[in-house]
Amino acid sequence: MFQYAIGRALSLRRHTQLKLDISGFSQDPQRKYDLHLYNIQAEIATLQEVEKLKGKLNQGLGEKIVKIFSAKSPAISASYLKEKDMGFHPEILEAPDNVYLEGYWQSEKYFSDIAATIRKDFSMKTAPNIDNQKVLDQIHATTAISLHVRRGDYVSNTTANAFHGTTTLDYYKMAIDKLNNLIPGGTIFVFSDDQTWVKENLKFTLPTIFVDCNDTDHAQDDLRLMASCQHHILANSTFSWWGAWLAEHPKQIVIAPKQWFKNPNISSKDLIPSRWMQI
Repeated sequence: MFQYAIGRALSLRRHTQLKLDISGFSQDPQRKYDLHLYNIQAEIATLQEVEKLKGKLNQGLGEKIVKIFSAKSPAISASYLKEKDMGFHPEILEAPDNVYLEGYWQSEKYFSDIAATIRKDFSMKTAPNIDNQKVLDQIHATTAISLHVRRGDYVSNTTANAFHGTTTLDYYKMAIDKLNNLIPGGTIFVFSDDQTWVKENLKFTLPTIFVDCNDTDHAQDDLRLMASCQHHILANSTFSWWGAWLAEHPKQIVIAPKQWFKNPNISSKDLIPSRWMQI
């Protein structure tokens, strides 16, 4: 979603077509391409189009792009631009037409000027089913707090765990206490890819609804429900990041973990909007 958002922003700046390279999904059975479920404005790039810009022999180009970013060149002429690090690099928005972007680009600063467009693009094509509509009705009937617990590969995959880690039970307790002091009387809607663990380990004094009507193949429905809540407690996960960002509720309160990555040397200063709280 971040990759689409920066691509959409750049395509509007350059008045050109956005195309998506989804070839990587064929190499990762754990993930699937789901952006077609939304009202996005993009086409799927062909292998020939990807190779034309990225090139088969571009291994050395990544270092060249790093140097361009470091120098903050006012003009970027390369056709293949690789992200330097997890920070925001405004010079990428000066990239020309016919360019291939590789990276995560996890900052709203790349697309904050077209926020309304991105939210419209990420509206779902289909209406909620009966079970999801029931949860939506519950959300709309109360002061709804979305609370997301990300486990899955953050626990089972050693590489993912070493990079991300997981948010602690103490973090969730502090976040709930903080939010309850600011807006007492809310109802917590718990979203997770491991509802069994959540129900056994998370205990709250506030009214709590565990949202378990969607499996991992219907994560987009959970995202829609999360975005319908008024306030948000995030895991260190871009899934819950988007659940909060897509919401458009006035006086919204969002709480995110201060340590987003397990490695404290990796900064998340450009990832977490300044209007959100971190604890």
